[in-house]
Amino acid sequence: MVPDDCLFCERVAGRDFWLPVAQTKHSIAAVANHQRSTGSLIVIPRRHALALPDLSVDEAIDLFRTIRAATLAVERAYRPDAMYVWQGGRIPLAHIHARICPRYEDVPYTFVSNGQLPLTPMPELEEIARRLKAELGDAADGASSPARYAFRGQDPCPVCDHVGAVKGTWPEVAKSANSIAMVPSRQPVPGTTLVVPGRHVLTQGELPEVEADDLWLLLRAMVGATMRALRPPSYHVSQYVGALTGEPLDHVSWRLEPRFQLPPEDAVAVWSMPAVPVPERQRLAGTLRQTFRW
Repeated sequence: MVPDDCLFCERVAGRDFWLPVAQTKHSIAAVANHQRSTGSLIVIPRRHALALPDLSVDEAIDLFRTIRAATLAVERAYRPDAMYVWQGGRIPLAHIHARICPRYEDVPYTFVSNGQLPLTPMPELEEIARRLKAELGDAADGASSPARYAFRGQDPCPVCDHVGAVKGTWPEVAKSANSIAMVPSRQPVPGTTLVVPGRHVLTQGELPEVEADDLWLLLRAMVGATMRALRPPSYHVSQYVGALTGEPLDHVSWRLEPRFQLPPEDAVAVWSMPAVPVPERQRLAGTLRQTFRW
């Protein structure tokens, strides 16, 4: 049942203001009214849903492809130094939505709630919409991403070291044709998992569509397993690309965290956290395997 006060359903119906830049059968990407950083977007499914597993396979793939196309458009239009993409369910808005927020080397960034950010002036929002619509139109003609992200230069890649390891210390939860879900050593929230491509890539734009879809569908299934196994009131999935974000891995990934309360506004770097003992990771992986299903 759709609540009467869902902000995003009101926007889908045209009863609340926003500036869409891309619309598909199942999804809409629009300029964020509060620009956390220039080029910030929101992507939502048209149908009211609380979590990724509530979407059909077609809806989920359409949502991801819209997120991916919009992210690449932001890269082309604004040449950011890093990129945040995240999606949360249930808290604080009961309609799942993804946020795309570019990072710039010399521009301060904040994790405070949207309500504490100033409303961006209309001319600025309209200019962002104009530029991104143009980039999305160019993409149909084969325009590629000129991403200029700086990475840590990890060699060897810690993710690749664990992918396919017979007795790896990041226990495997599930695997698909091209992707794998594992329990990493550092747990921002107890129950955190990583969903990664099975081969080394730095950005999602490097993956062909079939591999990108495969990664997203495994993430969707892992959200369902996490919600069933741990029963948190919400969850958070994030993809941080570039060293500027504080991401400790030079391997594109989706980090899935169960959420039992609202997170602190001061972000803590994942790499600075202590490693969780291997037996604890193995227990978590076993628990999630029991509730995993496609």
